Amino acid sequence: MSVQCGAGLAATAAISVLTPMRGVSDVHVVPNGSAPIWSVALYLASGAAAALAVNWAADALPGRDWRAAPSFAKGPWPGAALKRHFIVTLACLLGSLVAGAYAGWGARGFWLVLWGAILLLITVTDIEHRLVLNLVVGPAALLAAAASVFGLGLSVGPLAMLEGGATGLGIFAVIALASRGKMGMGDVKLAGLIGLLLGYPNVVAALFLGIIFGGLVAVLALIRGKGLRSSIPYAPGLALGAIVVLFSLASHMPA
Repeated sequence: MSVQCGAGLAATAAISVLTPMRGVSDVHVVPNGSAPIWSVALYLASGAAAALAVNWAADALPGRDWRAAPSFAKGPWPGAALKRHFIVTLACLLGSLVAGAYAGWGARGFWLVLWGAILLLITVTDIEHRLVLNLVVGPAALLAAAASVFGLGLSVGPLAMLEGGATGLGIFAVIALASRGKMGMGDVKLAGLIGLLLGYPNVVAALFLGIIFGGLVAVLALIRGKGLRSSIPYAPGLALGAIVVLFSLASHMPA
């Protein structure tokens, strides 16, 4: 996606009316008191496992997509893969602790860790390869749908899940068409995935935040001297918006 398109979307979102998130008004951080040592250790272990999975998938999966370069080492930033491994590991470990503390060190925190890892993987592949991989989005969409049907995670009902997916796909399909090729279909599919995960109307808030975050990235790119036609990854902004809304709805997950 171009810097010009990203900045324009941010301006459009800034004047939009944000649809209230379902159930957000009564969301509160779960009182947790002092965390048992074993709970902290378990969350750290989950964060370490998430980091290993994200780094492995980010190295292996793009090479299986015919559109991608065979390896990150042959990309435009030699040696950056090692730096990414460290950043991903640190993010997963810290994120797991934040999820545990926020969700009261119960089962709901592991759902946050899981989806945080999925969205982080999508972010990494978009930054490194400008790709939102079907190999990631497809299974993640099935997971979100299954969670809705079986009452797991956010316990988003099937109707709200379908409405959310359609809303995400619809909004970003229109934006992609209007951008005349400056936004890829991967971003459209990611918006649909976020809709399936969060349901309607929560997806509206997530996409609103995602557009704002993406616009900020575009502005930073301009400040750093990149031209208006420079390509920027847009998935990181969408992923961050989804994570913010997901955390805000954490108290609606099964304990």
